[in-house]
Amino acid sequence: MSAHGWWVRFSGPARLARVTVQIKQRYKRGWVSVGTPGRGIVRPGGGSANRVTARARCHRYKGKTYIYLSIVDVDLIGHKDTPEKLTTPMVTSTCSYLGRDT
Repeated sequence: MSAHGWWVRFSGPARLARVTVQIKQRYKRGWVSVGTPGRGIVRPGGGSANRVTARARCHRYKGKTYIYLSIVDVDLIGHKDTPEKLTTPMVTSTCSYLGRDT
């Protein structure tokens, strides 16, 4: 499983940002960070050259489904930015990082 994070420059002088993306799996009534977060310094725009990738190895369980989302944090380098983080929409998968009965 993987999740990608990037940023888009709409205006302003920033040319680089420190981007972090983390995959989270629903567990009971909360969320647990899973796998290896993606971290890097990237230029705006996305695409394979301007993004970071988080990865989580998981196991498929027939007949079971699991819920995931990812959190993307962008910190502009050398410039002030807001503290908000992007939370992606939830997705369902038959693959679980945490095990069969999560």
